[in-house]
Amino acid sequence: MSISFGKESRGRETEELGKEERKVYACEIIIKCNELICLDLIVFLRTTINLKCIKAHLKSKPQH
Repeated sequence: MSISFGKESRGRETEELGKEERKVYACEIIIKCNELICLDLIVFLRTTINLKCIKAHLKSKPQH
């Protein structure tokens, strides 16, 4: 299984996620949700790969 965020993740990070791959979808959800929910999700996820994803999207999307 490969996880794509635009940039390919390292093999180690992918293996560490393992069954937590569902968190990949959380990244997309965060972009659509409001800021308060985003903060809760960011705190909940707490993984480098997801934080990178979140930051990448926050930089690419105009903030409200």
